[in-house]
Amino acid sequence: NLKQSITSDVTEILEDSQRFYLYQSVYELLRFAAESQSVVLVIEDLHWADSSTCALLEFISREVGELPILILGTYRNTDVDRKTPFSEIIGGIATSPQTIQIRLSGLEYQDIEAMVAHQNYTKTKPDSLAREIFERTDGNALFAAALLEASASADDGTDQSLPESVRHVIGRSLSR
Repeated sequence: NLKQSITSDVTEILEDSQRFYLYQSVYELLRFAAESQSVVLVIEDLHWADSSTCALLEFISREVGELPILILGTYRNTDVDRKTPFSEIIGGIATSPQTIQIRLSGLEYQDIEAMVAHQNYTKTKPDSLAREIFERTDGNALFAAALLEASASADDGTDQSLPESVRHVIGRSLSR
């Protein structure tokens, strides 16, 4: 089946060529924008990125050189394993001399205690509410803020169910 093999090879070459032109076009757009002002490119949740997004990030990060372009990528190191496309490129990007890594951790108990105090929450004992939120969220700021908001809006101060939007975020996170 020489014909099928050749057809497959040609298709792959065309796809690679189209992908290169796309990546080059994105880079040229960034370069053009950087001629008149500094550019910040933010790519969030790289731990969920597909292989095309990771390849584009890798391409752009190699090409920017001395241009006034800051690429800010966020990812949860707890969600990156060997099977994710991002895990294939993080080593190369992280070892680049232009890369600065900043590791962020979750909130400490004292941080959540300060959030509760700032909210002037009086329906329940603030320390017990802070402790419960800390234990339920493991310091995740998004989830802690959502639980605090749900607690503050409850009539009797006991309903700490997560809002629907936060449940979706948690569900997506757990399903990946």
